Amino acid sequence: MKGRARASAAHADRVFASCAQLANDTLGDLTGLCLLDHALAGRGQSGQLRAKQIAHWLHALGWLEAGQRTPVTVEHEHGQWLTAIPLEQSDGTLLGAFCVQQRVAQRVAQSARYAANLTQGLRPVLDCLQRELAAAPPQYSSTPQTRVRTLSR
Repeated sequence: MKGRARASAAHADRVFASCAQLANDTLGDLTGLCLLDHALAGRGQSGQLRAKQIAHWLHALGWLEAGQRTPVTVEHEHGQWLTAIPLEQSDGTLLGAFCVQQRVAQRVAQSARYAANLTQGLRPVLDCLQRELAAAPPQYSSTPQTRVRTLSR
């Protein structure tokens, strides 16, 4: 079982590295990337982003609740804009979130439009991540709520 877990982790690392490279090639000026899973736990991060801080922010936005999630952009640090993009199944079930941080020379005037444009530009990366997360075996957690959800699927 430990060998299977190591192989799965190595595969996840390769997938994140490939998607990070593709995102960098697509957008250029990225200063950080982060991939979170369905429970907003970190699956990969690079640069200046910290998965736990982003997970806390998305949790506060209600991303773990059922409902419509939309890409969101916020100034993370001076001149650094963080965009979180939900990755969902067709039924709206959260698969994870892909987050990118960019250095932007001017203040973003319309953050919703900025997030939507960034999402469109990253569509090949997001489609790949969505397929990978949908195909991944469920992660088991020690919380009773997660075990009940997992067993009831």
